[in-house]
Amino acid sequence: MGILTGRLPHKLTWWRVTGGDGFGGDAFAAPQLIDGRWEDRQETFYGTLDRRELISKAVVFVNQDVAVGDYLCQGNNVASANPTVLAGALKIQRYDKTPDLRSLDAVRTAVL
Repeated sequence: MGILTGRLPHKLTWWRVTGGDGFGGDAFAAPQLIDGRWEDRQETFYGTLDRRELISKAVVFVNQDVAVGDYLCQGNNVASANPTVLAGALKIQRYDKTPDLRSLDAVRTAVL
Protein backbone atom coordinates (compact mmCIF):
# COMPACT_ATOMS: atom_id res chain seq x y z
CA MET A 1 0.00 0.00 0.00
CA GLY A 2 1.48 3.33 -1.07
CA ILE A 3 1.85 6.59 0.80
CA LEU A 4 -0.80 8.30 -1.32
CA THR A 5 -3.18 5.35 -1.71
CA GLY A 6 -6.73 6.71 -1.56
CA ARG A 7 -5.52 10.32 -1.84
CA LEU A 8 -5.29 10.53 -5.62
CA PRO A 9 -8.93 11.17 -6.59
CA HIS A 10 -8.46 12.53 -10.12
CA LYS A 11 -8.15 10.70 -13.43
CA LEU A 12 -5.38 12.18 -15.58
CA THR A 13 -4.22 11.53 -19.11
CA TRP A 14 -0.46 11.09 -19.53
CA TRP A 15 1.47 11.29 -22.80
CA ARG A 16 5.04 9.96 -22.61
CA VAL A 17 7.51 11.54 -25.04
CA THR A 18 9.24 8.83 -27.07
CA GLY A 19 11.57 11.02 -29.13
CA GLY A 20 11.32 13.45 -32.01
CA ASP A 21 8.82 13.39 -34.85
CA GLY A 22 11.46 14.32 -37.45
CA PHE A 23 10.07 17.85 -37.86
CA GLY A 24 11.30 19.48 -34.63
CA GLY A 25 8.36 18.30 -32.51
CA ASP A 26 7.86 15.48 -30.05
CA ALA A 27 6.57 11.98 -30.76
CA PHE A 28 4.32 10.41 -28.13
CA ALA A 29 3.47 6.95 -26.90
CA ALA A 30 -0.22 6.08 -26.74
CA PRO A 31 -1.86 8.13 -23.97
CA GLN A 32 -2.56 6.41 -20.66
CA LEU A 33 -5.09 7.09 -17.94
CA ILE A 34 -3.43 7.38 -14.50
CA ASP A 35 -4.49 8.37 -10.99
CA GLY A 36 -3.39 11.66 -9.50
CA ARG A 37 -4.21 14.77 -7.56
CA TRP A 38 -4.26 17.94 -9.70
CA GLU A 39 -3.84 21.26 -7.91
CA ASP A 40 -4.12 24.47 -9.94
CA ARG A 41 -1.44 26.39 -8.12
CA GLN A 42 1.18 28.99 -8.92
CA GLU A 43 4.51 28.24 -7.34
CA THR A 44 7.99 29.53 -8.12
CA PHE A 45 10.46 26.78 -9.04
CA TYR A 46 13.67 26.27 -10.97
CA GLY A 47 13.40 24.47 -14.30
CA THR A 48 15.13 21.10 -14.51
CA LEU A 49 16.76 21.65 -17.87
CA ASP A 50 17.97 25.24 -17.85
CA ARG A 51 17.70 26.18 -14.14
CA ARG A 52 15.62 29.28 -14.96
CA GLU A 53 13.17 30.55 -12.37
CA LEU A 54 9.64 29.70 -13.55
CA ILE A 55 6.08 29.90 -12.21
CA SER A 56 3.94 26.77 -12.28
CA LYS A 57 0.39 26.51 -13.58
CA ALA A 58 -0.31 23.31 -11.63
CA VAL A 59 1.29 20.86 -9.24
CA VAL A 60 0.24 17.25 -9.73
CA PHE A 61 0.80 14.23 -7.50
CA VAL A 62 0.88 11.01 -9.55
CA ASN A 63 0.89 7.28 -8.81
CA GLN A 64 3.75 6.36 -11.15
CA ASP A 65 6.96 7.72 -12.60
CA VAL A 66 6.66 10.36 -15.31
CA ALA A 67 9.37 12.53 -16.88
CA VAL A 68 10.22 16.14 -17.68
CA GLY A 69 8.89 16.85 -21.18
CA ASP A 70 5.91 14.48 -20.90
CA TYR A 71 2.38 15.94 -20.88
CA LEU A 72 -0.49 15.66 -18.39
CA CYS A 73 -4.12 16.71 -18.67
CA GLN A 74 -7.09 16.44 -16.34
CA GLY A 75 -9.70 13.86 -17.23
CA ASN A 76 -9.90 11.08 -19.78
CA ASN A 77 -8.41 12.33 -23.05
CA VAL A 78 -6.94 9.06 -24.34
CA ALA A 79 -8.63 9.60 -27.71
CA SER A 80 -6.22 12.48 -28.41
CA ALA A 81 -2.88 11.21 -29.73
CA ASN A 82 -1.19 14.64 -29.63
CA PRO A 83 -1.42 16.66 -26.40
CA THR A 84 0.07 19.79 -27.99
CA VAL A 85 -3.24 20.47 -29.75
CA LEU A 86 -5.38 19.76 -26.69
CA ALA A 87 -6.49 22.68 -24.50
CA GLY A 88 -5.55 21.96 -20.89
CA ALA A 89 -2.67 19.58 -21.60
CA LEU A 90 0.49 20.91 -19.97
CA LYS A 91 4.15 19.93 -20.30
CA ILE A 92 5.95 18.65 -17.22
CA GLN A 93 8.64 21.19 -16.35
CA ARG A 94 9.95 19.49 -13.21
CA TYR A 95 9.54 16.05 -11.66
CA ASP A 96 10.44 15.06 -8.11
CA LYS A 97 10.37 11.63 -6.54
CA THR A 98 10.78 11.59 -2.76
CA PRO A 99 11.11 8.18 -1.07
CA ASP A 100 9.58 7.44 2.31
CA LEU A 101 11.86 6.79 5.30
CA ARG A 102 12.15 3.06 4.57
CA SER A 103 12.39 3.52 0.78
CA LEU A 104 9.37 1.29 0.25
CA ASP A 105 7.36 3.88 -1.66
CA ALA A 106 7.69 7.45 -2.92
CA VAL A 107 5.73 10.63 -3.39
CA ARG A 108 5.87 11.63 -7.08
CA THR A 109 5.26 15.28 -7.94
CA ALA A 110 5.05 16.81 -11.43
CA VAL A 111 5.24 20.59 -11.74
CA LEU A 112 3.54 21.95 -14.87
